Amino acid sequence: MKQANSSDIDHGPDAQTLMAAVIRLMAKCAETPAVAPVRTLLVLLGQLRGHPGLSRQPAVLAGLAEAHALWVGRLGQIASAESCQADSDCADSGIGTVH
Repeated sequence: MKQANSSDIDHGPDAQTLMAAVIRLMAKCAETPAVAPVRTLLVLLGQLRGHPGLSRQPAVLAGLAEAHALWVGRLGQIASAESCQADSDCADSGIGTVH
């Protein structure tokens, strides 16, 4: 039986492909806010940050951290809006409004 070596292991997409997926999903999430796609986006941002092919320059890492924080906040807004849709008190107060 052949043992797997590092060249046989699938490390997933390269950094550029992962970045393209993140950009497409960001556009989709901005256009149509929903919890599931934003959660997927957060997972992809984490994968991108940990990708061995990603530059470790401070500006790159800071940009990813800022995007992650922004989408975590947005996820909270979307989740609140979704949970309030059936609650007339939320609708009357404007709490469920997603901007």
